Amino acid sequence: MPFWTPQRRRQAESGSLSETYKPPDGRLTRDVLLGVGGTGDVFKGRHHRKGVVAVKIANISRDEESVCREVNFLRKFGGHKNVAAFHGAYYSAPLNECSSELLEIVLEYCGGGSLHDMVNSTEGHSLRETWIGYVCKEVLKALKHIHKNRAVHRDIKSPNIMLTEKGKVKLIDFGLCWDLDPQTGKCCESEGTAHWMAPEAIRRRGKPVAYDTKCDIWSLGITAIEMAEGETPYAKQYPVSDLILNNNAPELQSKTWSQNFGSFLKSCLEKEPSKRWSAEELLQHPFITELPPKKTIRAEIKKHLRVPQNHLTKKASVPRTAPPEPSPFKPPQLNQSCLEHPLTVPPYFHQWCLEILQLHQQSHFEGPHHHQWYLTFHLIAPPPALSLPCSAPLPPDCQSFHRSTCHKSRLFKNHSSTCDA
Repeated sequence: MPFWTPQRRRQAESGSLSETYKPPDGRLTRDVLLGVGGTGDVFKGRHHRKGVVAVKIANISRDEESVCREVNFLRKFGGHKNVAAFHGAYYSAPLNECSSELLEIVLEYCGGGSLHDMVNSTEGHSLRETWIGYVCKEVLKALKHIHKNRAVHRDIKSPNIMLTEKGKVKLIDFGLCWDLDPQTGKCCESEGTAHWMAPEAIRRRGKPVAYDTKCDIWSLGITAIEMAEGETPYAKQYPVSDLILNNNAPELQSKTWSQNFGSFLKSCLEKEPSKRWSAEELLQHPFITELPPKKTIRAEIKKHLRVPQNHLTKKASVPRTAPPEPSPFKPPQLNQSCLEHPLTVPPYFHQWCLEILQLHQQSHFEGPHHHQWYLTFHLIAPPPALSLPCSAPLPPDCQSFHRSTCHKSRLFKNHSSTCDA
């Protein structure tokens, strides 16, 4: 019988739990760490009947409602062939009444890694156009199913698109998925990952946010550019939200791509949502309908995934084994003039800070020294592009960076956790 906290016992007795979760029948063991995300750590596991599985461990003490909502969406959509299959979920007993309760979510294992990994492991960080079309087609099939059920994923991006060892495409991470309002058919909360967010989903000062399923289509268009060029538009610029709102829709930099591909992107990246194509319409676009046979493309991708990738660049991908022990944190060395004049910092320092912000926005910024990096950035100086005096408040992007950094940092949580006597 697992240990339950008094709160969990009261919830169970009162019937207030939204779900009763059950693990898959049989013995389940966890193996190596596959990756670390905003809502939990993902491990490779083995089930004696289902074989190799992925086990996502979510800390429910922080936000049980959102974790349970994610499981409900996984259960709802996990039967689709382009969504990672849902095998079960169960509450994992804490060690004692002071430790956090966990929810373990058992999913289909995708041995080919993420699309983000695939792009970074490909020479030139650019996929073949037929591969891009194939991935877009498979994701559109999943989105058509999700949108038909009046829901929106809200976090379509390369790290959330997985490949199996056979080259099949699977959509994962429903942590931000949301049901559309029955009356308006809209969502009114600004959620997503900055570089992939649609203009209408970005909160503007003094204006309410209202968007629908078309925001997922924009995110897919950005992901298609990432597959072609190795990075998202504005990847090295800041603040990305202002650039998305104020600039024209992104386009491919090279003219070597086909007209069909350019037309497909234009249909995905219309800034006016009403003019943007739906998933069902895009599945009829020539870029999708004129692809080579699926079997041929899968065979090419399968062969590519099997080739040892020894030419990875410094672009970070999610570690597929347990990471090494981190080295001690070393803040930048500042001389006396830097301390007397806080805005005078070493020339490399601001670029270093901006890179940290960009890594955080792409959801790859994780580590035990995370809050220390933020404090160094915040206390010494804001980036020069912000043009702020030392006493000025941080802009919204930096404020949200601070909140989410402190919220996600393991070390921060460990230091702030307490136990009632």
